[in-house]
Parts: sequence; C-alpha cells; structure tokens
Amino acid sequence: MAILGAMSIVMAIWFADSLSLMRIWLWMMSGLWLIRVVYQIVKPQGRMIPGLSRIMQALFAATTLMFILPAIVSSSR
Repeated sequence: MAILGAMSIVMAIWFADSLSLMRIWLWMMSGLWLIRVVYQIVKPQGRMIPGLSRIMQALFAATTLMFILPAIVSSSR
C-alpha cells in the first residue's frame, strides 16, 4: 500500500492535466483502500497491543475517505 501511495503522488504530478486518468486512479485507489478496511474488520491485525486494532481501523477508514471524497468531487465536474 505504501508503494501505491507513492504512485498516487507521482500520478498527481505527472498526469495533472489528464483529468480522466486521475479519476480512474482515484476510484481504483478508493476501491483498494475500501477492501483494506473490510479486511481489517474481517481479520483484524494488531491484536497483540490493546487498542491498536481499532486505531488501525480508524486510520484505514480515514485514508479511504481521503481517496473517496476527491473521487466523488472530480466525478461531479
């Protein structure tokens, strides 16, 4: 996921003029992060440290929102 996050930054710089490509990339990343949130719910990681699993869930959900909201805004234009 870290490599895909770095690629998101690179894509935003290299293909800033191509709005359709950026929309596709945002929706693809939104889907991947949403799958990661569901996977964290189904099979939680970080159970050895109390509370870590919930923190990871919250961070994954926040990251998902950071991709979904711009994707929705860019699609409405």
